Amino acid sequence: MANKLVLDGFTYDRIAGDKAPATAAGRREWLKAGSVCVGRFYPQPYTQLARVFRNMGLGGEARTVLYWREQEVALQVQRDILAAPVGAGDMVFGQLGREVRAAGVGVWSWVLRWAVGYGYRPGRAFGCLVVLWLMASLMAHRVWERGEFAPNSDVVLVSEGWQGLLARDCVAGGGGVVAVGCEKNPAEAWSSKGQAGMDWESFSAIGWGLDLVVPILDLGQTAAWAPSKD
Repeated sequence: MANKLVLDGFTYDRIAGDKAPATAAGRREWLKAGSVCVGRFYPQPYTQLARVFRNMGLGGEARTVLYWREQEVALQVQRDILAAPVGAGDMVFGQLGREVRAAGVGVWSWVLRWAVGYGYRPGRAFGCLVVLWLMASLMAHRVWERGEFAPNSDVVLVSEGWQGLLARDCVAGGGGVVAVGCEKNPAEAWSSKGQAGMDWESFSAIGWGLDLVVPILDLGQTAAWAPSKD
């Protein structure tokens, strides 16, 4: 009977036989049935199968099994928190405090699962990095278009050329009135051809976003440009 199967503590060296499934998918129901005893999850059957898969040269199958194991471990931690007696940390909020902590474990597990696959799906981290890069680049582009970037240099910020442009910035004055002929994007005007900052680092929203999201890169964008405080 499947509900009588207990795999915790069972060890083996290999999977043999034409009818013995040697894939994670083929072993999943077997693992789920044999890793629970008296309503409690035991991770050893998952760890054992992953070790056997690795020894068989099936690294991808092993990572899938360990990925499933981490999901089940997180669920068991949540169950343990909710079933534990009210402790000193829960005296104020009681059951609600435990539910909040259990929810926190669930949220953190969800983040790890979808961001990096608990460390067994590293490709997901690259996907998250790309999404963050595109979001940062889009925001940087919009801020630049609104004229809210400035050279990230104390010397430039107090220079006569930059201060002169700021004096003509299209910032609404009293009553929301914008001066005619004002400068909509002082940073772009200052760094354009023939102006004081023409030899300064050219702004790139894509480069600025990449510089911000990937700390090990240094494209010079965040060092040269920063959102204005105005």
